[in-house]
Amino acid sequence: VGLANNVTITDLRLVSKTVKYYATVRGHAENGAYVDAMSSGIRVGFTPGMIAGETECPSFSNSSSTLSVSWSDFWSDLGIWSYHFGISTRPFDVINKTFDCDALFSLAHEHFDVLPLTGVKRDTVARASGLSLTHNVTYYVSVIGGDVADQCIAAQPAQLLVDLTPPRSGTINIGGPSHNAQYIPDPDKLLVHFDNFHDPESGIRSFQFQVYEGGDCIDGDHSDNSFH
Repeated sequence: VGLANNVTITDLRLVSKTVKYYATVRGHAENGAYVDAMSSGIRVGFTPGMIAGETECPSFSNSSSTLSVSWSDFWSDLGIWSYHFGISTRPFDVINKTFDCDALFSLAHEHFDVLPLTGVKRDTVARASGLSLTHNVTYYVSVIGGDVADQCIAAQPAQLLVDLTPPRSGTINIGGPSHNAQYIPDPDKLLVHFDNFHDPESGIRSFQFQVYEGGDCIDGDHSDNSFH
């Protein structure tokens, strides 16, 4: 190649992924002596870039100190090497784009104001504890995956609302929505109507009811011991 300091070689038909190749350069001096240098090993045939996975956590939490998160489907043709997750009060919007890991971590450095980016090796489940989460505040959980070539990508953050208060009680009527009967003719059927139960932060997910028998002052109340 003369005195050129670079060369491009084509039509090599190298084996993809499984074989590691090395390049050797020999420099010749005017006196006939020479010296060799060898490159670090490389593999060929990999698809560049990464695909971000999905981050999953509950939409609501009743804990101010702990939070669990999981993720899946991150992809790199080189293989995923590590994951980091962090928590913030605003969404991390540098997502679904492959970066050099140092560059992405630099962008994310000051963003995660609740829990800084925390490495978990190749685990796909993590639990943060010792947090100080605030009632009725929305938090964002972000996950960054990295591959063996030091490429990184961030997934769409999962959103979680902290609700530390119980639901608010409503009204219960026996016999129908508009009246509360004390006597009913049918011993085999009981119509129970209830409404106005609500939770202003996370809403009502489901109801349970229990029927119990009222006793006298000595015997106390008798329950069927089950919620329905």
